[in-house]
Amino acid sequence: MKQIAPEHKLILFIAPVRKGRPQQSVAEGKAFPLIIVLFYLYLEKLAEQQWIAQDAGILLDQKIEEAYSGIETTNKNVEESIDSMLYGAGYLKSGNLYARKVLAHSYLVQDVYKIQAVAGYNWYNTARPELRISSAMFEGLETDGIITLMNTATMELEDWQARIFGVHDGVRDIKGEIERHIGSKQDYSSEIGRIMFQYDRNEKEKDAGRVRKNETNCTRSKLYTSHCPR
Repeated sequence: MKQIAPEHKLILFIAPVRKGRPQQSVAEGKAFPLIIVLFYLYLEKLAEQQWIAQDAGILLDQKIEEAYSGIETTNKNVEESIDSMLYGAGYLKSGNLYARKVLAHSYLVQDVYKIQAVAGYNWYNTARPELRISSAMFEGLETDGIITLMNTATMELEDWQARIFGVHDGVRDIKGEIERHIGSKQDYSSEIGRIMFQYDRNEKEKDAGRVRKNETNCTRSKLYTSHCPR
């Protein structure tokens, strides 16, 4: 049996031939192809709108994910920077705690060592962006409606990013939540301020232990010679 071409199946579906039906006029013969063309155009437009809506939904979800992943990236960068500093100062890390062994005091008979610790960086955490616009809302909209909705969602997402990451555009210099959380050495209530306070305190204690060690060596040397070792 001869197979019906796909492009002809729709014609048969729209205008089936029945027994006893009168012969079509020339005008009718011209009208059916036009209807079919219009129907095809309608289907193409409908499919195109569905694809655009689907792509818009996927794009919005990607934008939200990219914005939220910026928090993890920032946290990792800060933690890696602190790791590098403390590893270089002789600390070892276990969990979120850094520790090292240093000379705390020195006597003629023995040296006294102690374990110094620094509590590590606590990550900034917040909920994912919750927009009034969702990917499902693009379904059934025409292109203009999709664009309008996407613009609204983009503005909401930018507001969320400004709140979290701040605004630094050459005109405005506004710190965001994560920047205030990370902070600076001068701000002891921030993560960097807290960590650097512990670090500096331990460094002073280590330096004092080294001074005591030198003094002890000098005293020990004077028991046998008249001068301290250089």
